[in-house]
Amino acid sequence: MLTPSVRGLALSLFGFALRHFRNRRAGIALIFALTAPLLIAATGLTVDAGYWYQQQESIQSAADAAALSAAQGALKASITTSSDATSYAANNGATIAQAAANNATNQQFKLGSSSTRAVALTGSYSKSGSTITTTWVATVTIPRASFFSAVRGLGLSGLGSGLQSASATAVTVSTDGTYCAHFSGTVTVTGGAKVYATNCGIYSGSTACASGAAAITVTGSGQVIGTTGVATASSCVSDDGYTTTPKYSQSGYIGTNASNSNNGDISTVSLNTADPGDALSGMNSLNTELWNPGWTVPSAPSQSGSAVNVSKQISQSWNPLNTNSVQCDYGSIPAGSCVVDANADSGYLTGLNGYGLNGLTLTANTTGTPGTYITGGFSGQNNNGGILKLQDSSYYISGGMKLALSNGLSIGNGSQSESFVVNGGTSFTNSTVTLPTGTYYLSGSGATLASTSNATKGNYALTTNSPTVVINGSQYYVNGGVDLSGGTTSSYLTSGLYEFKAYTNGSNTSSGKGAFYAEEGYDTFGNATTLASSSSTGSCSSTISPATYYFDGGLTISGGTSNVLLCPGIYYVRNGNLVIESSSHVTGIGVTFVLEGTAGYIFNGGAAINLTAPTTNCVSTSDYPLSAYENPTSPYDGTNGQGICGIAIYQSRTDTTGDTVNEGASTTINGAIYTPGAALTISGAGALTITTSGVPSLTAASLNDSGSGNITITENSAGSSSSTSSTSSGVLLVN
Repeated sequence: MLTPSVRGLALSLFGFALRHFRNRRAGIALIFALTAPLLIAATGLTVDAGYWYQQQESIQSAADAAALSAAQGALKASITTSSDATSYAANNGATIAQAAANNATNQQFKLGSSSTRAVALTGSYSKSGSTITTTWVATVTIPRASFFSAVRGLGLSGLGSGLQSASATAVTVSTDGTYCAHFSGTVTVTGGAKVYATNCGIYSGSTACASGAAAITVTGSGQVIGTTGVATASSCVSDDGYTTTPKYSQSGYIGTNASNSNNGDISTVSLNTADPGDALSGMNSLNTELWNPGWTVPSAPSQSGSAVNVSKQISQSWNPLNTNSVQCDYGSIPAGSCVVDANADSGYLTGLNGYGLNGLTLTANTTGTPGTYITGGFSGQNNNGGILKLQDSSYYISGGMKLALSNGLSIGNGSQSESFVVNGGTSFTNSTVTLPTGTYYLSGSGATLASTSNATKGNYALTTNSPTVVINGSQYYVNGGVDLSGGTTSSYLTSGLYEFKAYTNGSNTSSGKGAFYAEEGYDTFGNATTLASSSSTGSCSSTISPATYYFDGGLTISGGTSNVLLCPGIYYVRNGNLVIESSSHVTGIGVTFVLEGTAGYIFNGGAAINLTAPTTNCVSTSDYPLSAYENPTSPYDGTNGQGICGIAIYQSRTDTTGDTVNEGASTTINGAIYTPGAALTISGAGALTITTSGVPSLTAASLNDSGSGNITITENSAGSSSSTSSTSSGVLLVN
């Protein structure tokens, strides 16, 4: 219970408050009256903001759908130029974008082409290196609604009438060329043959329907399958021979069915498709043939006086006072070691035909230029384990050199490069031969200065019948070709510059053996850590040294060569085929073959071929030939011996010589085959397996695949935008 005093205090305070409220009531009413419009406007603005954002979200969804759908449609529209992108955006792309925008908003805005209810689409095309980017911007515009927050009496007009819009950007990132197998002409597959491309498509550019040839013809149980598409430039494909109407009544199949089921599905064959173009058109765009031989054999040294007749001196008894020319030890029979000092008589020697000694040494000539000059030919044999020693920095031999070696050949003093000139053919037999680093000019028996008395077989400039031949690379100019046969079981050509040229009128050309003929044994080219042998393909050194090989007249690897190893470098074949015969096993690591003039490749039944294109320490396709490696003198290869990145076989555009993979030849290539002017024929059980990453796998003028021949292509960079892939990476909404 409250005491009287406390109750009195409470009543007093309540009375004060009541009197104060009554006095302030009129002021509060006035404040409320003044602020009510602002409160109503704030409430309206909140409603308006929500409504605006709801509208904006709807038209943004419409713009997103429009951009994505237009970009998706562009993937099938063959957009290859900026004008293509502009035309598509104004026509088919605009139609696709409008339909997608209306569907996304359930026809809420009834978007059309008017200025106030519109879907606008713009497109652009750009290419950087091999990466292609198309960009599609869709803008949706609608009238903006009147806003509840307009309180005009107080000057709060809000947002008046106008337009409301939203934009979206979608891009496609793809690589140059939709098709990894591109044929400018017809594709014919018969019997049980098959062409199968994984992660990429197959394109035939033939328009020969009217003349009775379908762009793609498949008969029997043949198949042409590209998992991302098969397309033609014309309207006729057939599985039973020529017809202007696609027909799939038999077991043959053309399409994308990766399960290989011949179900008659033709929906994935794209007819009348624009040519995607040459994805490697930037490679050697001037179509320059880089072979520029131009080298000539150095002139014979100019000597004064008469030549020293070595054979006459050898036949005489040794005279210790005769120290100027020949010293022969006749202490045993047959003759012992014979030393010819070429310092005397300026190194001008003759009479070295038909010698037969236990050993012969020619000592260094310090006064003659360019070195020891031997005229009339150099032939004979070393007996009883003797060794032939040519102890000079350089030699010039006319009349040919034909040596039967008992215990090998030693050239030079081991401290300097050699200059070695032989006119008239060079032949080594019996013992191991090693040629040191130097510059060599070897001309065959058909050369101007040739001596028929020492002519080597087949007019070749270099022939061997030695167990092992080691040629240490520097510079070799061989006019007349090389024949490694008749007992040569192992040959090794280290990295360097080699030019082998066949005689156009020699038997080596007429017999089809070309500029370099390896008939048997095991051959290794370039820097290797393990040589090819009967039990191993060998291995290449991790230290890359420039290596350039020119075969002017053809390169033939015969069936007798069990293993051949090609280490990194560039291998030119001109005016004669690259031929790999049956039973040969050829492995190439980091190599590019360039075929020029009238050169093609022929891989015959039973050959096992495995080539890998260079991917590092090489010249890119767009930069080949690199000007830094071109010069007006001979020779040059445009890559400094490093090859073309990603290219295993390149055939010049003007070279129309056909290429062939015959019965049973098995060829596996990690790299591209680019032969745009040449027809490709696969027959019998021939197999061609190609795997690429970043370049079109197979480019040829046409294809004829018969019997059970198979072409299997795999593109590993599909979906990558970093290089020349064969498929798109899809559509990306970037804004």
